[in-house]
Amino acid sequence: MVLESSIFNCYPPSLLVPNLALASVDGFIALVAFYQLTRVHMRNKEVGWTCQKVLHLMIASSNLGYLIYFISTLLAFLLLVMGGFTGLMLVALSSWGRPLPSGE
Repeated sequence: MVLESSIFNCYPPSLLVPNLALASVDGFIALVAFYQLTRVHMRNKEVGWTCQKVLHLMIASSNLGYLIYFISTLLAFLLLVMGGFTGLMLVALSSWGRPLPSGE
């Protein structure tokens, strides 16, 4: 079977569904936060940047970053399944800041 190859040891296929779920949740939260930011800004434009606007901007940008991360990880896995070197490099780059697993 293709999924039992040694190249899939770096990213288990069982993580596809949780990553897709997390990407969906983060995308929804980012969409709601950007909507709230726009709604609050349209209601009182003359006030400027309030704590509420900054909070919504921080929540939206943070969740947008996580959405991009999860989507790029899924894209890298799909490219890896198709057998491209680009996918292997994207999987390696998606785990750039993570500590290496211990052999214990």
